[in-house]
Amino acid sequence: MNKFSRIPLLLLALWLGACTTPPRDIQHRYDFGPLPGAPAPAPALPPLTLAPVSAPVGQEAPLIRYRLAYSDANNQQPYANSRWNAPPADLFEQRIKARIGQAGSAVLALSDGVRTLPVVKIEIDDFTHVFNSLEESAAHVAVRVSVIERNQLLAHQRFARQQPAAGANASAGAAALAAASDAVIGDILQWLAGLPIQR
Repeated sequence: MNKFSRIPLLLLALWLGACTTPPRDIQHRYDFGPLPGAPAPAPALPPLTLAPVSAPVGQEAPLIRYRLAYSDANNQQPYANSRWNAPPADLFEQRIKARIGQAGSAVLALSDGVRTLPVVKIEIDDFTHVFNSLEESAAHVAVRVSVIERNQLLAHQRFARQQPAAGANASAGAAALAAASDAVIGDILQWLAGLPIQR
């Protein structure tokens, strides 16, 4: 077969590939959904400064990630045709700001330049849809929170939650990750309310 006779086969392969690859504009895009109503009065917090929430290196993209713990636990993969609307760290930051505002408290950004307020730093350790079997999976969310007041570390705590997923797909994973994030944020707000922060 000469090089010219291969051209139609190459064109056919490219055409078939285009037919089987979903267009990028029909990918499913998720966020954390509507702000949940507080089941109980949220704790009142003093005004705080929230530093940008950070994520592990390599996880800054808006990918919904899963892990097959039952077969390949060290391999984290992204869902092919589903994405977050923004990187998970950004979604988590938006959510905790909204929850603090929902409680009637004020939260500022570092860029606002108010240096007299305590600074809350949040680092995400895990944000994954984990499959323990083909049928059983859960969202795993874990973060570390530090509070710095007057340039000194006031407190540091790790928070983690697991939320069972209702299905074995990106939609169920995204919903479970959002629910686990809301649970973690609720834990963080309760913890912050109990700290001896200057009011």
